[in-house]
Amino acid sequence: EEKPREREWEIRITRVKYLMEKYGHKWRNKVMKERTIPMELADRTWLRQALFSASSMAARQTACSIVETLAQVPSRKQQLLDMLSDFLEEVGRNGESSAEFLALYKRLISTGHWKYYLAVKGVLLNIGSLITKEIDELSALEETTLNSDLSQGYALKALTELLGCFVELDNIRQHYKSRLVGSTVLNGYLSLRKLIVQRTKLIDETQDKLLELLEEMTTGTEAE
Repeated sequence: EEKPREREWEIRITRVKYLMEKYGHKWRNKVMKERTIPMELADRTWLRQALFSASSMAARQTACSIVETLAQVPSRKQQLLDMLSDFLEEVGRNGESSAEFLALYKRLISTGHWKYYLAVKGVLLNIGSLITKEIDELSALEETTLNSDLSQGYALKALTELLGCFVELDNIRQHYKSRLVGSTVLNGYLSLRKLIVQRTKLIDETQDKLLELLEEMTTGTEAE
């Protein structure tokens, strides 16, 4: 009895993935021809789901391609970055399915101008809060379970590296270090050092990155 049900769900999932990829590619092709599609017409819910689709890398790639194409229109890029910044909270929930989204986000903020803009908008402090949230969850697991997952810490490492992309600019680092060093970077580093059960390679790498950030933000090392 279970096998027919499992087969039915497999068929449904396959159909959903097919439709997402089919219509996603159509939308992308239309965007490439008409790059003035009003953002208010974009379905944020659909886009959010596609960007973080756990079942289809093709859907994630298509969604990223659509956003990147729209971002080539200067008047749209700010609005898109605001929207994508709202999606950063999805990284913790979706882990490795966030890879394409994070790569896109980094490409779009590759110039200092957009990093300054987003920092002023509060994105940097939001990333700090998301990092703290991830560490708190790891600390809770450390106290309640004897099991660990090798992928544990993916979101934490990704968010920490994203934080590093912002504070590599001296002006941003100097302005925000008083609010980030103690509450996020130092506390995060000390908390990760305490982990034993939940320790993975990703956690080790994040701990090293936090230490690196701590040294940069407290010594005033310039890194443009």
